[in-house]
Amino acid sequence: MMSRQMSKYVCWWGILCLFSWGVRAQELYILNEPASNIPKGALAVRLIHMHYPNEQPNSTDRFRLMHALRLAYGISGRWMVWVQPAFSNHHSLELPPDLVNHYHIGTQTVFYSSNPQQLVPYPYRYVGTHFYTKYLFLKHDERNDHFRAAAYAEYSTANNPHEEAEANLYDDTGGWGTGLVITKLHRRWALSYTMGVIVPQAYEGKSGDLPTRMEYGVAWKYNLSLGYLLYPRVYKDYHQNNINLYLELMGKQYPAVRIIQDGEYIPASSELHIGQHYWEIYAGIQKIVRSNTRIEIAIGAPLYRRSYIHNYPVVQFQLQHYFFP
Repeated sequence: MMSRQMSKYVCWWGILCLFSWGVRAQELYILNEPASNIPKGALAVRLIHMHYPNEQPNSTDRFRLMHALRLAYGISGRWMVWVQPAFSNHHSLELPPDLVNHYHIGTQTVFYSSNPQQLVPYPYRYVGTHFYTKYLFLKHDERNDHFRAAAYAEYSTANNPHEEAEANLYDDTGGWGTGLVITKLHRRWALSYTMGVIVPQAYEGKSGDLPTRMEYGVAWKYNLSLGYLLYPRVYKDYHQNNINLYLELMGKQYPAVRIIQDGEYIPASSELHIGQHYWEIYAGIQKIVRSNTRIEIAIGAPLYRRSYIHNYPVVQFQLQHYFFP
């Protein structure tokens, strides 16, 4: 009796996987979240590796690294959450001593100059935990076609000596954010747009011997993702592998950071500290094995201007496995 019930369960679950993954595989983006959620009761475990060239050519560290473990859970068909602790060597333990140099001429004129940190070892360490939740509030499905919209909120415990003006909740700055995700799928193509706001918290520490406060401004992000199901051309069963191609644009706009050093406001002068907006482009490929394991890699480069929180190219590799109830 148990064997017959188990066989029916496996058969039904296989049909469900075949339908859901066959329709949605190309919208499981590498860098961005789609409006769709993981199934109710499912646990997704993701290992994330990211690296880019070290900006200090004479350093013994060839790359800057970031590693994270994401645990995502489907509370219902419309609501999911994740927790993601991260480790990296992106920061020193304190702000650089040459963050801002100021000189007095007489009693009236003050000149400011800013220089990037030079040849300071960055320890590899725990840098914070990222929390995320998403709710699917609009769903219109047809065969091989759907339109969905979701709202998300995020929070980060990161509190690192982050020199640049750009806020990044994954492993640089603490704070919170919220936004919308809209996803459209049609046959083998999927298109998704994310727009959100980031409200970072300030960092207080020392630059050399001077007490320093970094007040990061509110940032906006706008990401566009395109996915294409390359293989298989025709689905036969849910054991078939999927191969998907992605092109993802990552945009952000943010103001200058306010630097308050020893109680004195320092006008931003370095390109690291001023506000700007930029676009990056990432090309990626993803393989889905037996409908529950994702292997994916993406490589990014600047498209319009650039981000100053990392060098290029940026390489991100991810491995994710789904545990279904």
